[in-house]
Amino acid sequence: MKKTALFLSFLSLLVARDNPFLPVKHYNSPTQQESITQFSKYEFSLPANAKIIENIVINYINIDGSIKSLKLDINQSFDWHDSFLISRVKSKEPQPEALLKQDIKQDIKQEEVPSKQNDEAKEVKQTIEEKKTIDEKFDSFDIFDLVSVKYNQSDVYVSSPSRVLRYFTLPNPERVVIDFEKTIGYKPQTIEMQNSYFSKVVLGSHNGFFRLVFFPDAKYNIEVTQEPQGVKISIQ
Repeated sequence: MKKTALFLSFLSLLVARDNPFLPVKHYNSPTQQESITQFSKYEFSLPANAKIIENIVINYINIDGSIKSLKLDINQSFDWHDSFLISRVKSKEPQPEALLKQDIKQDIKQEEVPSKQNDEAKEVKQTIEEKKTIDEKFDSFDIFDLVSVKYNQSDVYVSSPSRVLRYFTLPNPERVVIDFEKTIGYKPQTIEMQNSYFSKVVLGSHNGFFRLVFFPDAKYNIEVTQEPQGVKISIQ
């Protein structure tokens, strides 16, 4: 009878554990909490065929473990050559001394507002002027005595003593074609273009005309127009 009672007691201990054959020192050991580093910054870029950032969605976890989303509406175009940076900015808490002097400084700050507005207007104007100066800086080259090419980052001006027959764009790969009325004997020439959305221009000889082909470095909205001085190619 005593042996039976001892056997039942031992059996109850075995049933109380999920796995009686697992060593005690490993049984019900808590898992280590996943360590998460503090966010500092995140840099990313978008592919060449991306033109407009519609929105940015941030998924975050609350203290209670629930998951929420924050949607930032952007709806702005951008240059795919650029990269983007999301970075953390620490909030600045006012010091006690600043809080005590806040009322005293309020009147002074109100007097400084017109001056600050003037300074900001000057900075904006200076930025516009600097951008205008950069845009007005053109590179140029001549292809034999056939054409002169003048260009900046997004615009190309092509002038030639020969008459323009036609101009058009072609896909796959993206390119702009300009035909001029003149027979030439030059071999095909390739000229690399620096500091431009166009990577190169190729000169080719055909029966009764010669051709210039401009190759952009990605797919763009391109506008080609004829002007009194020649042909203008603009990337929108």
